Amino acid sequence: MISAVFLCQENGDRLLERHYRSDVGRQAIRAFRHKVVATKSITKPIVRIDGVTFLVTQCDSIYLVGTVSENVNPTLVFEFLFALAKLFKEYFNVPKLSKEVIRDNFVL
Repeated sequence: MISAVFLCQENGDRLLERHYRSDVGRQAIRAFRHKVVATKSITKPIVRIDGVTFLVTQCDSIYLVGTVSENVNPTLVFEFLFALAKLFKEYFNVPKLSKEVIRDNFVL
């Protein structure tokens, strides 16, 4: 089961986060930012850092990051992330997701 979903900017700053389980905390996304995003080394869609697996996809200028701490089917997590991106685009009626679209439509 997915532990958390993060929407991040290209520089790694969090825009939104939703925790479904308490096994992955905020420090996990900080580690992801420092080890992956800051070094511009997102070459693989699945990255494991400090016992947490990050499943990453980029939609326009936003990274959608799913975190898991257990053995899960990555296809289901990616399907959820793609469906979430599609839902946001259709609901906000925009062709591309951006920081401004997310901030204008969510209370932060």
